[in-house]
Amino acid sequence: GSTFDVVVYDLTARTLTVIAQNGFTPCHARSGHVIYQQGQGGPLMALPFDVEQRSATGPAFPVISDLGSRVSIQTRLFTLSEDGTLVYIPKSPALEGGELVWMDRDGTSTPIVDVGRIVDMPRVSHDGRHIAFRAPAPDCEIWVHEVERGVTSRVTREGDSHGIVWLPGDERLAFARVVQPPNWSIVASRADGSGPIERLLDPMVPRGFASSCTPDGQYLLICAETETGSDVYLGNADDKSVRPLLHSDFRESAAVFSPDGHFIAYVSDEDGSEDVYVQPFPALDSRHKISTGGGTDPVWSRDGKELFFVTDRALMVVETASDPNFVAGRPRALVEPAPSNTGSSGLACYDVSADGQRFLMVRERS
Repeated sequence: GSTFDVVVYDLTARTLTVIAQNGFTPCHARSGHVIYQQGQGGPLMALPFDVEQRSATGPAFPVISDLGSRVSIQTRLFTLSEDGTLVYIPKSPALEGGELVWMDRDGTSTPIVDVGRIVDMPRVSHDGRHIAFRAPAPDCEIWVHEVERGVTSRVTREGDSHGIVWLPGDERLAFARVVQPPNWSIVASRADGSGPIERLLDPMVPRGFASSCTPDGQYLLICAETETGSDVYLGNADDKSVRPLLHSDFRESAAVFSPDGHFIAYVSDEDGSEDVYVQPFPALDSRHKISTGGGTDPVWSRDGKELFFVTDRALMVVETASDPNFVAGRPRALVEPAPSNTGSSGLACYDVSADGQRFLMVRERS
C-alpha cells in the first residue's frame, strides 16, 4: 500500500503480523528489542520483543531523538553491534539538503537553487527553461524548477515516482509508478502538476525506472529490476505495449536514446565491470564499446556529437558520429572528480545543457 510498517513474517504459516506502524529499517537487538526508525525523520525506537512468540511484549519507547532523516526507504542511518553499541547519524542541515548547480567544462560551478531536501536525477527540458528532479524521501516525488523565474513547484503528490523523462513539447513528464501491485507502468503528468495522471503503457513491467524516449515520443526505455539483475524494456506509446529490449544473463541498465532516436547508449557488466555500450535502434545489429576500464551514467549531448559518462575519477566525454555508420573517438576526462550519484536507480544523476557547455549536477551539502 502507501504506508510502511515493521512486520514479522512467519515462514511456515506465510502470514504477516504488524508490530510497529510507520517504521523503517528494523533490526533485532540481543537485549530483547526491535530497533527501528519512526517515520522519515522520527526518533529511533525500541520495541520490547519476544523472539519465541514473535510478538511485542510492551509499547515502543524512544532511544534517541536526533536520528537523521532517511534519504530513501532503503537507507539505514544506524547500526547495532552484537554487544549493543549503537552507531548513528544525527540530524544535520548539512545532511538533509541538496543543491542544483551548473558546472562548466572547466569544473567551475554556479548555483541554481538550494533545495531543502535530498534530490536526485535532475533533467533539463528540451528548451532549457525547466529542470525536473526527484526527492527520493519520503515519497519519491517529482518537482520542477523554472529557471528564469526561480520558482520550484511540486508535480506529483501521491505514490512513488521513478525516473524522469521530458516528453516532446516539454509539457509533460513520464515516469514509472506502481499501478496494480506488483505490476509497474509508465505514466505521465503535466509538468505544472495540473490535471490527472495518464497511463502511457500497460502495467507489464517489473520494478523499474523510466529513462528515455524517442524524439517523437513513440518509444520509451524502462530500466527494470529482473531475475538477472536488471534489463532494459521498450515501451510503445502507440499501442501501449511493453517488451524486453536488452535482456541477457548480465546486467543492462541506464539506457538512453540518442537525440535522433537512432541509437541507444547503455551500461552492461558482461565484461566483468560496468561499461558503456552503444547499439543502433531499432535494429540492434551492431554494438560499440565506448568506455575503457569502466563507465556508467551515459548522457548524450543535444546534438548527438558527444556522449558523456562517469568513471570513479572523472566525468568523461567521447566524440561520436553516425553518418552513415556509428563511430566513437577515444574517451577523455572532462571534469574531475566525477559527479556524485545520490540516487539508487542506476540512472545518471546529471544532465547536459542544450549547448553542451554546462552540466546540471546535484551538489550534496555533506
